[in-house]
Amino acid sequence: MSEFQTINQTLFHQWAIPQDHLSCERLLGCLLPVTNYLQTSHSKGKAHGGITPESLIMNVDTCQIDLSQFQACDSEHLVRGTAYTPPEADTEPPGLPTVQADIYSLAAVLYHALTAQPPVAAAVRVKRGVELAIASNFVTQPEEDALRQALSLDPAKRPSSVAEFEALLRRPVAVTSQQPMAADSLQSHSAKPSPPAPGFHQQQPLSAKPQRDWNRAVEKPAPPPEPKVPKVAERVPMNLTKGKLCEIPILSLFPDGGADWQVKFQDLDELGLRLSEDKSSLVGIPIIDGEHVIRVQLHKACDKSPGPSEGLPRSIKVTINPDPAAIWKNLDSNRDDPFWKPDTDKLALPTPAAFIVAASVRGRSHAQEALFRDDDFRITCDGASGWHFIAVADGAGSAKLSRRGSQLACAHAIKHMEEQLRAEPTDEAKVSVAQQAADDEATPEQLRSLAYTWLGGAAQAALKAINDEAEGQEPPRAPKEYATTLLLAAARRTAKGWLVLSFGIGDGGIGLLKRDGSVQVMSTPDSGEFSSETIFLTSKGHWYSTEGIAKRLHVAQVPDFHALVLMTDGITDPLFPTEVSLGDRDVWLSFWTDLWKQVQLTPDNAQADAQLLAWAGFYSKGNHDDRTIALLLPNEPVPEITAET
Repeated sequence: MSEFQTINQTLFHQWAIPQDHLSCERLLGCLLPVTNYLQTSHSKGKAHGGITPESLIMNVDTCQIDLSQFQACDSEHLVRGTAYTPPEADTEPPGLPTVQADIYSLAAVLYHALTAQPPVAAAVRVKRGVELAIASNFVTQPEEDALRQALSLDPAKRPSSVAEFEALLRRPVAVTSQQPMAADSLQSHSAKPSPPAPGFHQQQPLSAKPQRDWNRAVEKPAPPPEPKVPKVAERVPMNLTKGKLCEIPILSLFPDGGADWQVKFQDLDELGLRLSEDKSSLVGIPIIDGEHVIRVQLHKACDKSPGPSEGLPRSIKVTINPDPAAIWKNLDSNRDDPFWKPDTDKLALPTPAAFIVAASVRGRSHAQEALFRDDDFRITCDGASGWHFIAVADGAGSAKLSRRGSQLACAHAIKHMEEQLRAEPTDEAKVSVAQQAADDEATPEQLRSLAYTWLGGAAQAALKAINDEAEGQEPPRAPKEYATTLLLAAARRTAKGWLVLSFGIGDGGIGLLKRDGSVQVMSTPDSGEFSSETIFLTSKGHWYSTEGIAKRLHVAQVPDFHALVLMTDGITDPLFPTEVSLGDRDVWLSFWTDLWKQVQLTPDNAQADAQLLAWAGFYSKGNHDDRTIALLLPNEPVPEITAET
């Protein structure tokens, strides 16, 4: 007995069993994770190749095989030179792992545990040309037959799968009236017979197996130890968010495994959760926020169809954060303020050649405190010339009257460009703006000159309007209190396609999205002394020189395009976070795809401006500024851009 216990301890890492032998049924129960793993691996065409007692390490606390240790013993070639090595391993080079090789090694380990001795090495059996002898009162006839078949020197004669091998081991013992059941055999049960010495029984045929103690053989194996109740996490190890898709791995809720237990979750639908199809995680979109409890019932794995209220009740705390977008207040701004304007604005403008649509929404940071929308825009079209005009402005949050500054800048810049189309040439200019703007044969130099005179002049007109109003206040106000950025664009269809002129001062961005999916950046964002600053229309000494205006001008002549887009930084910061990304085709593709999913940008859509306004309210963590966007789209059908185009 002491020898058996020593082997037992070596085989299963000090696994203390309060009985004098291991039944096959109990061994198979303890090896269940291993056999399941082997069956899964075999189904994928992969064999273990290194099954030995040393690869089966038992966790003393849980009485379970450490599967990670077993997996770590996976071998690219069959392990050689052990009592658990199949004969096909003894080749040069060593044989590759196979299903039949794994079955041989698994049977050899079971043989060792059941008979208290390792099997004779396959190499020795091949050399001597003898079959394996099995002699133990603790091995039933079906178990002996199954082991003998699995330990066959011929791989083709072994069971075809682990499942088949287990089924052979579990065949019932046939008890007949001819089997000895005398009282003396029961008495002999108390005197433990010494097993025969290991070796080969060449003196007798295999059918002449020594008389076994049949009462002992058919005795019901001792029940396996009660499975240890798995540890249940006190709290879900992650915070969920209301309205946001989530996934909670089941293993994260049961840190020490618990393979011998079934888990029944209760009332998951009340939280908006459900068990995934593969039962490996909880998934869903939480529908309520706050602190909640996930209730579970633990059932032993051997329980058949346990009822909903049976088993061990457990609870797991879970925190569901509120929807970030929902926690912001939307307080109306003061309508009695002399410079009040609506908290949102939108406009759609169909023209003979294009469709212009714009939307401006107050940022969450302003709505939270009932402050004003500082952004503004203006879109128009001159029917006689075919020129389309767009102005977008972002009032500085630190300037008290910036909401008025952006309004004045957009209105007076567009007004100046429209007036210049009807103005006669001055003494200095022999050709009027209208004549230059109508010249389809103008050179790039002439077009830049036109942009300088026309759009640069519009920016100067906008600044003059701000200065005049600031000076006219009682008492006079400083122009910097009206600080605002300004983005301008003018576009006209020509005989060659489209001509687009642009001017920008401050941050935000202008982009021309072409038919081939590429983008031409039509603005150069300005930066102030610090990373969070920018230059404004009212910033002294920064832009209203010949060089200052010239570097802010852009000219494009293209056969066609998808859209001309002007955006304040409330949109560019979350969607185009760097100056480089403003020219990145993939970033524009993502932006355009998302926009088209939510906004039908066609003249026949009466809700285009409303849809654009709704889109502009998207949630982006840390980005809660006012948002304004204006788009000009040629009237031809605009197919959706895809990665292929």
